[in-house]
Amino acid sequence: MEDAVPDHSTLSRFRSELTAKKLDQKIMDEVHRQLTEKAVILQGTAVVDASITTSPFTPKSQPKKMAPNRKEDECEEPELQAEDHDHE
Repeated sequence: MEDAVPDHSTLSRFRSELTAKKLDQKIMDEVHRQLTEKAVILQGTAVVDASITTSPFTPKSQPKKMAPNRKEDECEEPELQAEDHDHE
């Protein structure tokens, strides 16, 4: 629990790279295959409560500075639209 965790920007860039290299579907297919093999996959639908609520444990620290290697600022318009589509 005390290990560092990548922030949302890092995860987003990683996912964008996987998508650009067309590896995202291969990974999902492999995960699906393994879950099916172990009979752990759920069939059907689920309702998830994704409400945003306040918490007394919200950190009071200052916002982190933006990483200097962010690629989002360098994206062309078609890339941004594709990324927006992926996030939907």
